[in-house]
Formats: sequence, C-alpha cells, structure tokens
Amino acid sequence: MGKPRLLEVGDAAGLAALHCEAFQPGWAADVFAAWLEDGRYRLIGIDADDRFAAMLVLRVVAGEAEIITIATSAKKRRRGHARRLLNHVIAMAPTEDVASLWLEVSEDNEAAQALYKSSGFTVAGRREGYYRTENRCRDAVLYRRNL
Repeated sequence: MGKPRLLEVGDAAGLAALHCEAFQPGWAADVFAAWLEDGRYRLIGIDADDRFAAMLVLRVVAGEAEIITIATSAKKRRRGHARRLLNHVIAMAPTEDVASLWLEVSEDNEAAQALYKSSGFTVAGRREGYYRTENRCRDAVLYRRNL
C-alpha cells in the first residue's frame, strides 16, 4: 500500500481525474493546480497502480485547518486509504500550528460520517441545503476535531 505524500503541480491532472470519478460534478485540473501553488493548501495523495488511490485537500488558515475534500478511487475503497489520509493530517497538524480541524459532509454519506466519528470528530453544526444537484438538495453536517 502506498504512503501518503504531499503532491505537486504536476499531479493536478491525476487529482482531477480521481475527483471526477468520486464526485459529480468533479473539479478540473486547473482548480487543483491553483491550490497546489497556493501556500494555504496541502494536497496529499496515496499512489497505487500508476494513479491515485486516494487524495485529500487541506486548507490551513490562522490556526485552523479545513478538509476541503477526500476522494478515493472506486476500485480502491474499503482499504483504509481515507483513514490513512486523515491520520496523516492529524499527525502533521502540530507542524502546521493547527489547533482544530474542520470538515463538512453530506448528510447521506453514512460511511464518511462513521469514519470521521471514529477519528475523533464531533458534530459542530449543519448547513441546510448546502449540497445541490439538479434533482436534490442535501444538508451538510459540519464536523470538528480539536487537536
């Protein structure tokens, strides 16, 4: 199994491909490239079979960090990649002077919510109608973990 590693601008296309596989609509490579060039973001990935098995985007600002997204390849799910990425971020938090870690997740994503709860996150709020598609609106559940 691959280890989490910090990503570089050259990884943007692979990140976009993985995000488009995991989410509809997915984000384009130029979004990831901009984040990779911006000092507030840390993009971390796990490689497998010449592509990304999983990735995480983290924004660090003023002693707090927000997980923008976590994505795992459909073929690589249920193998602990997302947990390893979370553990990596939690372990690196002191070097980033991060006191708390935030994220939001769709109310219907039970697997992700179970992962976050088992990783020490607690519910901190809700954003009504945050996730919108053509046919549906779902609330976002806001999670926080103090570090």
